[in-house]
Amino acid sequence: MSFPEGFLWGAGTSAYQIEGHHGRGESVWDVFCRRPGAVEGGGDGSRACDSFLRWREDVELVKELGLGAYRFSTGWSRVMPDGAHADPKALDHYERFTDALLEAGVEPVLTLNHWDMPSSLTWAERSSVNAFTAYAQAVADRLADRVTWWITQNEPWIIALLGYQLGLHAPGVADLGTAVRAGHHVLLGHGAAADVLHAHPGTMAGAALSLFPCDPATGSEADRAAAIGSDGYVNRWYLDPLLAGGYPADMREHWERALGHGLDFIQDGDEAAIGGRSDFLGINYYTRRVMAAAPPDPFPWRVVGPSGDVARTDEGWEINPGALRDLLVGLSRRFPARR
Repeated sequence: MSFPEGFLWGAGTSAYQIEGHHGRGESVWDVFCRRPGAVEGGGDGSRACDSFLRWREDVELVKELGLGAYRFSTGWSRVMPDGAHADPKALDHYERFTDALLEAGVEPVLTLNHWDMPSSLTWAERSSVNAFTAYAQAVADRLADRVTWWITQNEPWIIALLGYQLGLHAPGVADLGTAVRAGHHVLLGHGAAADVLHAHPGTMAGAALSLFPCDPATGSEADRAAAIGSDGYVNRWYLDPLLAGGYPADMREHWERALGHGLDFIQDGDEAAIGGRSDFLGINYYTRRVMAAAPPDPFPWRVVGPSGDVARTDEGWEINPGALRDLLVGLSRRFPARR
């Protein structure tokens, strides 16, 4: 078997997870990691694997592995330490790194936001969209003549869920209404950044979503409805504004019931500013969600997991490649014009 022509086979990293703190501003993760008990074992990204200083070795490793592409993120808190002004030295670094990849025959795939926004900013506020636009502009002005593939946002649902709903990721907020608002601002940031990128000929912009196929635990009507609701919560709330013209009506109704008020943070023109700007869809796949009906608290569904003895990761998640196949086939049928 062989990959089709144009297929990019590579690996991916994120700035906070590999670069270390050297020379950058404070991110929301720096603040979060100082919170007692926030991170198991008390670890942080102050050193990581020191990639900011050892980037030449990274490029050599990518070459040695024979990778055709390398996905990396520019650190938002490195490029914009105060959240407002670009640091030319940081941009110099990413320019050198990109040139080294290209010289090695490796296609750079650049992610703008892999969760490490400057500590002065929050997705809970609409002003974060303007800050993200300025950041995208600064990076694009340096690299859009050499980088074709741009991922604006990595996993908007995870940002909203773990960062603002459950408080398990930075910035550690645990408030449902704030989470829904933050997720909307992340999508607005995608649209604004894509507009910036498309001003540079030849760029391709998309967002990378963490998509979880949602299957009913049984054949009952209630469990089927739970799976549909879970799919709306996890997948369609982000897919539809990006690719289908706006937020799904059933989930709008769900959020209004769960929050007890309208979604006034979705302003006139917002959905038009999000949609129609994706040249591709990034898909991060981990596992599926097996769903059962539950009393609304605030969701009328719950994850029950697969029945029986199934293969699992060390994290305990089901290993189910068939669910990935079904996810990809379903997306290709629903959005046939996308890649």
